[in-house]
Amino acid sequence: MARYAAVVLLVLALVAGSASANRALKGDPAAKAKTTTITSSLAGAPAAQFSTLLAAVKAAGLADALNKPDLALTIFAPTNAAFAKLITALKTTPEKLLADKALLTKVLSYHVVPVGAAKSTSLKNGQKWATLLKGQDLTVDLSKAGTVVIKGATNSATVVAADVPAGKSIVHVIDTVLVPK
Repeated sequence: MARYAAVVLLVLALVAGSASANRALKGDPAAKAKTTTITSSLAGAPAAQFSTLLAAVKAAGLADALNKPDLALTIFAPTNAAFAKLITALKTTPEKLLADKALLTKVLSYHVVPVGAAKSTSLKNGQKWATLLKGQDLTVDLSKAGTVVIKGATNSATVVAADVPAGKSIVHVIDTVLVPK
């Protein structure tokens, strides 16, 4: 009888676990918010479009910090193509770029706004956002209809996909790596 009870409990546990996993996969926001982090959202993107960004986060030693589901940040995430443009402009290699931890930390911090999850619907033209890089803000430019441009200190980036959920954070995908002063 004890064996039968153990099997029933195991089956019930598996069914309960399966139900919560199914809710997460089907888009249940409560289930997703508990299991999704910034890094897991980026890693799950189609065609590994953020593999260079994730490699940079890891090389800078920031992976653990961005892997917390309770973080509420706004992230501007450059694509692999954005990093390829930067590497070409700097006349360097991905390996050399990833080897400079201080530079990576500075550049990556410039892509994080600690205001919580700021959705695209809350953006205002000329709005300034303080980044994690002290004293270096980003400015929202909505002057071109239907286009969101994020202006940095030395360059700007266009938002190509907005409001990607990442736990309690929001990711806006950009086409250029923003370079601080």
